[in-house]
Amino acid sequence: MSGAKFELDGEGVKMVTTDGHRLAFAAVRDGLAIDADAELDVLIPRKTLAELTKLSSDFEGDISLGADENHVYFQIGSRLLISRMLSGQFPNYEMVIPKNNDRSATFDTGALSQAVRRVALMADDRSHAIRFHLSKEQLLITAQNSDEGEARETIETDYAGDDTDIGFNAQYLQDFLNVVGSEKTTFEFKDGNSQAQLRPVSDDAGDYKYIVMPMRL
Repeated sequence: MSGAKFELDGEGVKMVTTDGHRLAFAAVRDGLAIDADAELDVLIPRKTLAELTKLSSDFEGDISLGADENHVYFQIGSRLLISRMLSGQFPNYEMVIPKNNDRSATFDTGALSQAVRRVALMADDRSHAIRFHLSKEQLLITAQNSDEGEARETIETDYAGDDTDIGFNAQYLQDFLNVVGSEKTTFEFKDGNSQAQLRPVSDDAGDYKYIVMPMRL
């Protein structure tokens, strides 16, 4: 989908995006003023979200939201952003969010981000494939390029399960690590062939999940 699913009801706000290889889910409940009978379930275009990000980047006040049958409205201070809604059926994202990822590892977000960035320099230019090898209390990240060589990085973790290998697109991981905004990141998975979930370790009242499909290496 070239946009985001936006849901609003009396319990809060949810936003979901996906490109078929990964999915981002964010929910916020605190700090909102919502009419008791207000409900909204719309698809907002990607360009609208990009423009909204620009307009709100240095704005510290409240942002108001409204909608009619075909449009959604954002009031940011003295500026009003009006956008047409997308039509179509958004995928059933609840089916994609893993329910049985019983293994987990926690990382220092900065260390993981820097390691992925460095190893990705040796990844294939088209697939951006890197390998995670999780073993007791450490993660080994590797990438190999037949023309240029190999890169290896090891970082500490609290993982205590069986050795596991998982392949990922490095750019997909880096996109999450660039915006997660927490000192620690939790990586949850079932095995090397099922979707993995990353989420921030934070006291924030919001709920942020990032699901990414593994690659065959």
